[in-house]
Amino acid sequence: KLWNTNHRPERVKAAFEASLKRLQLDYVDLYLIHTPFAFQPGDEQDPRDASGKVIYDTRVKLLDTWRAMEDLDKSKCKAIGLSDVDVERVKEIFEAATVKPAVVHVESHPYLPEWDLLDYCRKNEIVFQAFAALGHSSEPNLLKDPVITAIANRIDKTPAQVALAWAIQRGTALLTTTKTPS
Repeated sequence: KLWNTNHRPERVKAAFEASLKRLQLDYVDLYLIHTPFAFQPGDEQDPRDASGKVIYDTRVKLLDTWRAMEDLDKSKCKAIGLSDVDVERVKEIFEAATVKPAVVHVESHPYLPEWDLLDYCRKNEIVFQAFAALGHSSEPNLLKDPVITAIANRIDKTPAQVALAWAIQRGTALLTTTKTPS
């Protein structure tokens, strides 16, 4: 992912090349803009002012960053996409893009279904990638939800299997996380 401090068009290529180097790869299948908002450019990953507030870069627009992503070497960057965006931001980029977003990567699970965004992605042949497909460990806990646990008990599956099946059946690509190395 392109980090928030590298949204200015003149920083995109160098940030991409640095990612390849860190990953020890010649190319990536997908490179995403991490968020639709930019931080103050520079080497500080989390730039903050004296009162601890994030310093945003309001001089760069998401479309400016997208245009720089479109210019990345296609032999090194096979596809580009967006992360943590709403449907309006996806529409804005899609309508203006020369290279259309291949993937939209957002949190999505039964508590956050993102129906409008999913529908837009389907209609425009954009892969909808759901992260945190099992929810978060915060409250309310998706895997302890009474409806999900009742379904799981009825069909002799785990609540996690029910939540993942829900994501797959609606046609999303999904990512999960783990709490333990094992």
